[in-house]
Amino acid sequence: MRYGYVNINLADLWTEPKFNSERASQLFFAEPVKVLKENNGFVAVEQSDGYTGWVDLRFLTSTGRSYFKEYRGDSQWIVHTPSARLIQSNRPKAPDPYFLYYGTSLRVRRSGPNEVSVILPQTRGLRIKKSHLRPLNVARSLVKPTS
Repeated sequence: MRYGYVNINLADLWTEPKFNSERASQLFFAEPVKVLKENNGFVAVEQSDGYTGWVDLRFLTSTGRSYFKEYRGDSQWIVHTPSARLIQSNRPKAPDPYFLYYGTSLRVRRSGPNEVSVILPQTRGLRIKKSHLRPLNVARSLVKPTS
């Protein structure tokens, strides 16, 4: 069995291997998936929450089982603003995607007072403003809204 992760900000998960079929779910950047089969430029995948569907092959990067096992369900933070810009150390602009959408789960390497260093596949030195994230172990009712 093969594994992969989503390499764009947000990808639709279709019920059939064609665009504009019914949307089953959506996949966020760096989300690990099991690859079940391939058909005409689409791949059937299973998300860690059990949802299955078809995604455009171009939106996945192949990875090994170790990444899938390590990253699946191990996220500590979630983007809680409409979008969050990735900041790359020593470069003016982060590689694509340079921003992430609300709901994207992340693993944090280090947390500072204003920014967190995040762990993403095949990319090092990326940070996000701490105000765009919230820890997953904090109840939503306790999180103060941002301006």
